[in-house]
Amino acid sequence: MASPSEKRPARRRAVKKKRTVLDFASTHDTILAEKLATGHGFEAEVIPRPPGMTGRCGVALQVAAADLDALTEMFAKQGLADFNVAEG
Repeated sequence: MASPSEKRPARRRAVKKKRTVLDFASTHDTILAEKLATGHGFEAEVIPRPPGMTGRCGVALQVAAADLDALTEMFAKQGLADFNVAEG
């Protein structure tokens, strides 16, 4: 008979992607940035602005840190270059 520890499936550690939070000048810009990002296949989510982040609106955009350079370039081409960046 198997012991209780042998019956339990092995636990895997969840691998979390390093996230970055972008704070745009307005809620409109944040939502537009999310639509641009997701429309081009990037993971992006509008979230409440994190505590301690000096913000200009009440929401921010959370993205994968690895995508930041590509997103920054894409946003600049669309006139969305005015945002602050913080680790999330």
